[in-house]
Order: sequence, then structure tokens, then C-alpha cells
Amino acid sequence: MPLRGEIIWQPEPEPCVIGFRATGAASVYFGEQPVLHFDARGRLRRLFAQDQQFVAQRGTLMQRKRVGPGYRLLADLHPLPPERQKQWLIELELRLRRLLQAVLSGQATWGRTSCPAPAITPPIELLLEQTEAGIIVGQL
Repeated sequence: MPLRGEIIWQPEPEPCVIGFRATGAASVYFGEQPVLHFDARGRLRRLFAQDQQFVAQRGTLMQRKRVGPGYRLLADLHPLPPERQKQWLIELELRLRRLLQAVLSGQATWGRTSCPAPAITPPIELLLEQTEAGIIVGQL
């Protein structure tokens, strides 16, 4: 990721990392988990949470089941129940919004970055705008 930086913000127990690919697609790491991967339009593509991987498929988060020896991730996908998806998206949106606003307002501090921190501001502003109405589940 050409643009990425570590964010230190008191409400978060671990440093967060935000990065942007050349396409504008964002990834946000709240410590080890949750991890959110967005497409260039700000739609959620993948989510890693509670030691599970979820992928977007036609607006639904699908849990990729870990089964068998070594717990390999198989292509066995199971839809997240709608109420659980809705609740998770509300919680994640609130956490994401607070983090992005803290960065933009100067309440959070930058740790290590791959570029000067001000270069990361415009894509953060765009991600905040793209997720303003909530996190939309896209397509992997």
C-alpha cells in the first residue's frame, strides 16, 4: 500500500493502521482485529473479526468457514444472519467514524507512516465521506 500510517488514539487499546492502495481502496486495522477492507468506492469487501473471515457477496457478509486439519480457509461460505450483520455494521461504522474523525481533528497521533502524514489526509476524508451513510457491503 503506497499510503499507510499507524494511528495512536487513546480509546483504542492497540495502534490502528490505515492504508490506501493506488486504486484508492482502503484497509483499516484496529490492532489485530477487526480488519476492514474496502473497495475504491468505500464499500466493504472483506472483514476479519472474531478470528473469522467474512467476504462480501451481493450485499451480504458471508462467513468463510475454517474446517479440517490446520483450519484451512475453505470456500465454504455461509451468510451472516441479517440482524447480526446489521448490528456489526452499525458498531464498525461508529468505530471507524470515530477513528477517522480523531485523525482529521488532530486528536489521534501518527506513528510510523509510509509517506508524510498530510498525504494520507485526502483519502481519509474521502473514506469518511463514502461511509457517511453507514458501511455498505459490496462485492468481493
